[in-house]
Formats: sequence, C-alpha cells, structure tokens
Amino acid sequence: MMDKLQVIQGLIDFLGVAAIVWFFYGPWQHLVVDLIRQQLFELRDGAFEGAISGDYAFDSKQYIVFRGFINASIRSASHATVWRFLVGWALRRKVKGATSKMTIYLSGSESIEPLKTKFDKACVWIMLLLWLRSPVVIFASIILAYIAPFLVLLVLVSSHVNRLPRFFGAAIRSQIQRDVAIELRQEEIDVCALS
Repeated sequence: MMDKLQVIQGLIDFLGVAAIVWFFYGPWQHLVVDLIRQQLFELRDGAFEGAISGDYAFDSKQYIVFRGFINASIRSASHATVWRFLVGWALRRKVKGATSKMTIYLSGSESIEPLKTKFDKACVWIMLLLWLRSPVVIFASIILAYIAPFLVLLVLVSSHVNRLPRFFGAAIRSQIQRDVAIELRQEEIDVCALS
C-alpha cells in the first residue's frame, strides 16, 4: 500500500509533467511565433528598402512574388505546424506539373540575387518555426541526435563487413597469382639451367 509520501511524490511528478506540457503548448508557441514573425518582418522591410534604393523595381515579378510569399508567411505563422506542412506538401506533389511562381522567380534563372537571399533566409526561418512549434519533433530530433552516431557507425561497419569477403577474396586471388607467377619463373629458371 502507498503511504502519504509516495502519493505526494506522484502528485508532484504529475504536476511537473503537466507544467512542462502546458509550457510547450502554451506560452512557448506564442513566443516562437512572435520571434519568427519579427525575423520575417525584418526580411520584408529589407526587401522594401532594396526596392526603394533601386536594386529592383516595385512592380518586378520577383518583388511582387516575394512580397506575397513573405506576407502570407507572416499571416499564417500562428497556424504553421509540421503536420500541416507535410499534408500540404503531399497534396501539392499529387498535382502534376504544378510549378510555383516562387520557384521560378525566386530560385530560378529569373531571380534577383538580393531577393533570392532573402527568400532563402525566410525559408530557413519558416523551417525553424515548424521545428520549434512541435514538441514531438523537438523530442524526436534530440533522440535522433543521440542515436545518429551509433547509426552511422553501424552503417559504416555493415558496409565494411559486406565488403570484407570481396576484399579478402581479391587479396587471396592476387596472392595466389603472385605465387603462381613465382613458381612459373622458378620452373623457367630450372628448365633453362637443365638445358
């Protein structure tokens, strides 16, 4: 039977886990969204300043597409999750021939370098947002970081183990060929000596 101390300890443990879950699904979400939105606002402001300084025109397709992308990212940051991203990615892959304007104007041959750089930075911030908004993905990546060295070692060892029979087979074959060549030379020397 449990005594009072064990019950109190169990209650404290439960409250601790509940507080951690509350933090990651409450204030943490708002903090991450606000920080990433601030970075996206700064990228948008930098693109606007580039247009003001004449690096590119306000009515260029690249600037219009970038501005639409960054505004949509800022607007939807509070709803962005890894799971929604994966579902959207899977649905988009089903539509054959769907090439986004962002890919053409911001990553392709028609891109303007300052906007391409800002687009790449925005993508990194959005990926960070998706990662930080999912405690499950954070936990999984931490576990993977601890397991990855062992997995890499296992793959390296297994690939070497698979190559060992071929390596030893080739080594044995070359040694046999050398031995045969030495014996043939010895026989030639013996034949020449006898004649």
